[in-house]
Amino acid sequence: MAASSLGKDAWGLSSGSPELQSAGQLAFGPEGIVFVGDARGAAVYAIATGGKKGSPSQSNLNIDKLDAKLAAALKADKITVNDLAINPATGEAIVSLSTSAGPALARISAQGEVS
Repeated sequence: MAASSLGKDAWGLSSGSPELQSAGQLAFGPEGIVFVGDARGAAVYAIATGGKKGSPSQSNLNIDKLDAKLAAALKADKITVNDLAINPATGEAIVSLSTSAGPALARISAQGEVS
């Protein structure tokens, strides 16, 4: 996930990677923008997820051993899930986590693929 793919977008977001000190509460805004609360950094980041419109009603997010899949995708020994938000336009989920390596965000596709 990046702040934007081409300079500034219609919402004024610019490319970059936010330096999260913590990854907490999540909420979706317009056009797939996810807001990430960073309590330690006293900031809220707006990140364009780049999700393509889909059929949210067709999403399958009942995932067996999700914690192990998230840890494997992030190459982390230990994880704590802090929040999860579903993009209402795509059905994909964004997860905020604390890991042994620091704060992280993960994406779960509408088909249940973790990245």
